[in-house]
Amino acid sequence: MFATIAEIAGYTLPQYWDSYSFKSLLNSTGVAPRPCNYSEINNGLPSNSGWTARDTIFKLIHLDNGVEYFYNLKIDPFEQNNLLPGTLNSIQQNAYNYLQTCKLLNSSDDLLSPKNKLNIFPNPTLGDLHIDWNGLDDSAYRVYNFQGKCLQKGILVNGINNIGLSNIPSGIYMLQTLHGTKKIVKQ
Repeated sequence: MFATIAEIAGYTLPQYWDSYSFKSLLNSTGVAPRPCNYSEINNGLPSNSGWTARDTIFKLIHLDNGVEYFYNLKIDPFEQNNLLPGTLNSIQQNAYNYLQTCKLLNSSDDLLSPKNKLNIFPNPTLGDLHIDWNGLDDSAYRVYNFQGKCLQKGILVNGINNIGLSNIPSGIYMLQTLHGTKKIVKQ
């Protein structure tokens, strides 16, 4: 994070000790912004676990015990006024329905559609990673470290693809495609 904050502040500092800047990920040209953000909450108890989805105006929190909170962040940025006990107007109702859909589109329960199957082997790997992509179309991929730095990118075609990882150090990485994300381990 330090290198990212320094670079945003105007310093040319793409790396500082073990911190790498991911500023380039913050302003990717040609990439459409996500219409909604989704994240899961797991605190071990149904009353504290669930998921949240938000767009530029509204935020929906759904806990596993069925309790929901819905906020208009433009007029209530500190999330003090839950809109759900009252009657939602048409704009609020449409936003609520959309954020429910956002959850369905982004849930980690099914990161990869059955129509787009991704098998990775061997995982962990000592060098080459083989990716069996059984997709309806080609898919872009990226390999990220946990500092958010993209180490490698390319295109997966239908069939078995080989990705050489011998040039990166041992560790845990994320393989991201247009259809989901998988953890990979380089030994």
